[in-house]
Amino acid sequence: EDPSSYTYIRPEAGGLMVGLFEPKAAAWNVGQIPRDFSFGEIEPDWERMAPFVEKAMNRVPATLNAGVKKFFCGPESFTPDLSPCVGE
Repeated sequence: EDPSSYTYIRPEAGGLMVGLFEPKAAAWNVGQIPRDFSFGEIEPDWERMAPFVEKAMNRVPATLNAGVKKFFCGPESFTPDLSPCVGE
């Protein structure tokens, strides 16, 4: 884990998984989350995420030549201010 670049990297399925967390996340579906939604994938914003991907890949230079197999982007269960929800 490298908090300075908002990155975590771990072995996964014979390769590396590089995870990113933004210091200021973009809101998703602010009006209302669909009732049948529990977990899913949303279209990644490559332009917004590029600086984080670049930092992460520079942290492990071998990834610069490996490329990206899958860029999964899914909404996380964080509050807008990144503080925990306590109680009901």
